Amino acid sequence: MRSFVRVMWGGIVLLLLPLGAQAVEIKTPLQAVQALGHEMSEMRHMLETFAMIGTGVRFRLPKEQLKHSVALYEGVIAAMEKGFPDPAIRKQIAIGRKGWAPVKKALEASLKENKPSPEAMKKGAIFIHGNIRTTIKAMEAMKAIMLHRAKFKEIKPLNAAIEVDASARRLSAHYAMWMWDLPDPTIEAHWKKGAEIYAKSLKILDASPFAADPAFRALIDMARTQLSLFGMMHTMGEHKRFTPALAQTRAAKASQAALKMIEVILAK
Repeated sequence: MRSFVRVMWGGIVLLLLPLGAQAVEIKTPLQAVQALGHEMSEMRHMLETFAMIGTGVRFRLPKEQLKHSVALYEGVIAAMEKGFPDPAIRKQIAIGRKGWAPVKKALEASLKENKPSPEAMKKGAIFIHGNIRTTIKAMEAMKAIMLHRAKFKEIKPLNAAIEVDASARRLSAHYAMWMWDLPDPTIEAHWKKGAEIYAKSLKILDASPFAADPAFRALIDMARTQLSLFGMMHTMGEHKRFTPALAQTRAAKASQAALKMIEVILAK
């Protein structure tokens, strides 16, 4: 395995909701958009934490993060099923659950007391990486349905903020897989795509009417700073110097900024 630097910052607060927060309540289409948009990010976060477990990084208790993420996804889908029991949503829920079942099984293998062998863990990561897209696409479809129902006008900046959240986690997840030296030839291409989508989304937010508000502008700048730092970390990675704790911190800060932007946009 490649050598890497394990940076442990005990003073950083765990940026997660309480474990009881998986009891999700979704009553309106815009609440659904917010929850589904963040879950698209959480899918990448699950892959990231799985890789952290596989490489032995204990920063921010990755097993607890993973348990929380699994429970939160299932809470969101259960809330969608309860709140919007129509055929279009049920169809996407069924598609998502079918794709989710084997991914969940692979994820939870890392939580067992007798963890799989390093090679089995790597195979699991490659499987998860290749199969989470079905579940993500089902959530994208539900989000589109909810946006249409809400007749929401600021779709472009909203989707841009959601993409900042998802792209930050995509970069962190692919950084972890790269550090792990997984035999997956798509990792670098996916990293570049994530960085491009992230940068494009920031430009959309820059051009939006929300950017005139200094508080919103500060959130854009915070997200942009994280992207710049990800670029620096990628350069360090090319020299076999990896800082997984910093990658998680960068992703968490970008996600936090994106979620606040989403709240502002949806409140308009």
